Amino acid sequence: MSPSNAQYRVIFSGEVQPSEDVENVAKRLAVLLKMSPATARGLISRRPRPVPKALDLATAEKLKHLIVKAGADCYIEQIEEPLPRSINRGEAPEGPRPRPRSLRPHSQPIGPASEELAPRGWGLEPVVYTPPSKSEKPESQSPREPELSLGGLALAEIEELPAEPDPFKKPDIIVCPKCGHEQPPAEECRACGIIFHKYQPRENQASETPPATPKPAARPRQSRTRIDPGVQAIQDLELFLGTNVQTYMDRFDNFRDGTGERFALTWHWPALFVPFFWAIYRKLWLWALLIFISGVFLPLISNVGWALTANYIYFRHARGSIKRVRRLFGKADPETRIAQAGGTSAGAVWASVILIVLLNYLVFKVILSPFLDLAGDMSDAMVTPHQAQNQLGPDLADDPNAVSTLTSLGFTGVVVKIWLMGPGKGRSPDEVTWSDMNLADKQPVDAWNNPIRYQGYPDSFELRSAGPDGQFDSSDDITRTMLVH
Repeated sequence: MSPSNAQYRVIFSGEVQPSEDVENVAKRLAVLLKMSPATARGLISRRPRPVPKALDLATAEKLKHLIVKAGADCYIEQIEEPLPRSINRGEAPEGPRPRPRSLRPHSQPIGPASEELAPRGWGLEPVVYTPPSKSEKPESQSPREPELSLGGLALAEIEELPAEPDPFKKPDIIVCPKCGHEQPPAEECRACGIIFHKYQPRENQASETPPATPKPAARPRQSRTRIDPGVQAIQDLELFLGTNVQTYMDRFDNFRDGTGERFALTWHWPALFVPFFWAIYRKLWLWALLIFISGVFLPLISNVGWALTANYIYFRHARGSIKRVRRLFGKADPETRIAQAGGTSAGAVWASVILIVLLNYLVFKVILSPFLDLAGDMSDAMVTPHQAQNQLGPDLADDPNAVSTLTSLGFTGVVVKIWLMGPGKGRSPDEVTWSDMNLADKQPVDAWNNPIRYQGYPDSFELRSAGPDGQFDSSDDITRTMLVH
């Protein structure tokens, strides 16, 4: 075939321009070629797809320029012989075909297999260009270029004219590059919540992000970009974590799969031994309160539960905090506010330690101290021979009734203190009698079956036995005085 009669065809390489987004290019091709977005998307699915029409070189160059302008990648291939009509209808040719000569390097896969991938019923007709007659005046110094006929569909290259709007963009509607939602112009998508100027498709993000240090083959993990594509997951989570980033990012991989977020049990050693202080250190204030309460009632069981769920709790807390900051401060340096909302707080840990020490002191002083005093009084009520010698004197130290009475006075004093701490709380010992304590009918007696006398003072009370002679305020009286705090 002579060079003047040579025929060519345009082949989609299946790729898009390096700075373009796949979905946006598919929408432009759908508008340009007047086909559905799904069909246009198939032209850039990383496999070569030919335009099954024989063109002259000028027409093929024209079509290639339009496709490249739309953001897709294509190349021109010369055809040694005219294509059969069956190919124009989108059918596979019968028998072997001659090997084509491509205008693109032979590293690009081409051939009959690629033709089978072309959309059926789509074709190009050769351009018939009739130059204007001499009597006609051109509209401008730069005449418009001829149109391409695409199966009855007219395609004309539009030069960058300032007065004409962009044919691939609606003036009052924007399309979300992630979910395809259409809405009026805004900073974020109302459907999926992404920030438009921060979002990058995964294909481009993988190429623009510097390659991380490869992990050992024994522990393959999912790509971190899948943790939360709705926000800038990697950058935002690393800002939020602040410290120990690599460890937590590896743990967070357990909570994402191909369909979204999922719950998984993992292990966290600090949450086993000091869950309260770990939560305070990571600024999980409400969780720290819940951990403290659970530790009071179920100290061991709750610690195991926190160790199994701490990583997931922190993952959910980080995601929620990042989204909240992005929503409230999308235009006011959100990265700085994300770092402030996350991170750690060693000062809060020291403050909580001091608070717990003070709380324990108050609990001991206000609640436990009276009971400890009662325990001491109960111990003192059991009189040893040495105590009997010191308290009763040599005349009564060997009298078993006297020793028994001294012990009885000690236990009766404990009963009186318990009553003053309970039913008689707020009343001074000098304001009550046996009747107030409901002991008038069963007043305590000593070993000689004589009643024991009660005498109250502002901060103490005295229990007195009349002794062997049965007469109060005599030399053989046995007494026991007890303080009330």
